[in-house]
Parts: sequence; C-alpha cells; structure tokens
Amino acid sequence: MGRSVYRINQESGETEQLDISAIDSDVLPNEIKLGRLVRDLHYGRGIVSGDLSLWINDFSSFILAFLPLSGLIMYIKIRNMKNRKGGSKRSLYLWRKAHSNKLALFTFIPILYLLITGIFLDHTDFFRDFLKSTKLDTAYLTPVYDDLSTDIWGFDYDGSNYRVGNRLGIFKSPDLKTWELESKGFVWRLKRAGDDLYIGGMGSPNRLLTDNGWQVVAESGHMPRDVFQMGNHVHFFGRHSHGFDLPIMDRVPLYHLFLALHDGEFFHELWVYVNDLASIIAILLLITGYIKWKRHYRNRAKAH
Repeated sequence: MGRSVYRINQESGETEQLDISAIDSDVLPNEIKLGRLVRDLHYGRGIVSGDLSLWINDFSSFILAFLPLSGLIMYIKIRNMKNRKGGSKRSLYLWRKAHSNKLALFTFIPILYLLITGIFLDHTDFFRDFLKSTKLDTAYLTPVYDDLSTDIWGFDYDGSNYRVGNRLGIFKSPDLKTWELESKGFVWRLKRAGDDLYIGGMGSPNRLLTDNGWQVVAESGHMPRDVFQMGNHVHFFGRHSHGFDLPIMDRVPLYHLFLALHDGEFFHELWVYVNDLASIIAILLLITGYIKWKRHYRNRAKAH
C-alpha cells in the first residue's frame, strides 16, 4: 500500500512526484462486504488512512502480549508468598499496577477486533459465504472508507487516462483530479501487456481490460504478484500459478515462517483450532478482567 506516485524520465533519470487528488467519497462504493472490513481491521488498515491504523494494531498487540505475561508473573508471586517461598509485596503491587494500567483500556476494542477477526480469518472456507454475502453501508463504518487517500496498490497510465487500484476497485482519471469507478473489487497489482491491462485481485477476481471492456480472467490463480508473456499466452504469476512449475527453494524467508505461525499452519493443519482456543480464552480474560477492574475502582471510589 502506498500514497505517492512518481514519474521517471527514462532519458535523464529525473523523478517527479505526481499530484494525485483524493478520490471523492461520492465516487467510492457506498457499501463493502463484511469480509473486506474483517481483513482491513485485522491487517491494520481499517480505521483511518495512513499508518495510524497499523500503529493502533501494533500497540494493541504489545498490550495483548503484556497482559498475560504480567498476569502470569503475579500468579507466580502470589503462589510463592502463600507457600512461604519468599516474594516482595512491593514487587507484587508494582506488577499489579502495571497489569491494571488505565492505558490498557484504550486497547480494549482493538484487541477484541484483532482476536475476533483472527478467528474469522483462520476459517475463511467456513465463513466465506457469510463474509461475502453480508454487505455493510460505509456511512456507518470507520473514516477510512470515505477517504482512501493513502491507499494506492497499483497505478497505470495508457497515454490518455490514469488508473489507480485500491482496496475498493480501480478508478480512472484523465487529469488526476476527477475520478470515476471502473471496476469494483480489491486491486493490488496492475500490469500492462501491450494494449491490454491486467488486474491482480485480492479477495476479488483477476480482471483484464481490453478495447472490448472489462472481463474476468478465470483460472488465473489467487493473488497473482505479476503478469508475464510466454509464447502467445499471458500468465499470472503467483502462489498458485497454473501452466508451469514454481521453483522449490531450499530456504524459507523469515516472513513466511512468521506467517505460518500466525495462521496456525506451522505445526499441523489442525493447530488452527489451538489458535482459536487461545483467542477465545483471551477474549474471556479481557472481558472478565475489565469487569473486575471496573468493580475494583467503583468500590475504591465509594470508600473515599
């Protein structure tokens, strides 16, 4: 996801940043699928434009990791004190203050939606029909769906019209000022092959723009990263490419390792249910912890 587009002079090598006006909210689709909202919230782009959504998720994840760790430390300290194995009441008090810090309250909602959306994404096959069929009015959603000024996933210029691809579709403009929606659905790759423009989708079909208009490219794989020509055929290159073999690597990128751990696919395909159980327990602890915190401060206020 980007927010700036540059034009490069092939002869001089000089670069020029293009002045791209934000797409007017009345041009953007007025409804989205629930699946789009679930993914946007979980991946840190579902609240406002720019990087703030991602930072909110990062901070909430840090709090989510700190709460069980500090809770475990308090449990061990209390247990040691009961068994007369030592332990400082002062230390326990400091950990308790850190665990019940009011700052954590600001992450209550982000942590909840991170956990709940994670469960949905762990079982996309099961929830697919529900997520696709449920439509949400953007008027009642977070501000990002009325802006998308920093949501550029692909860009193309055919000599007459500019095209920007973002999570809601592909938009066309003759002057980078006024925009119109050409095709709905997440666009994350644009690649021109001659006079034809190929669109790689994410959670949406891959498309092709020719002189005859837009058409869906069937059996072209999910989330292709590139498009290239081999002989007289154009291929979508991605994780599930068709018609040719992908190279087998002897090393795994760290990103793929983290992704497998996060998706619950690293140990075993059934490990995803362990992820679900952990998420449900975390949700229960979060809610009951908040109830206990609220009761504690209410009682303390009455005492004063």
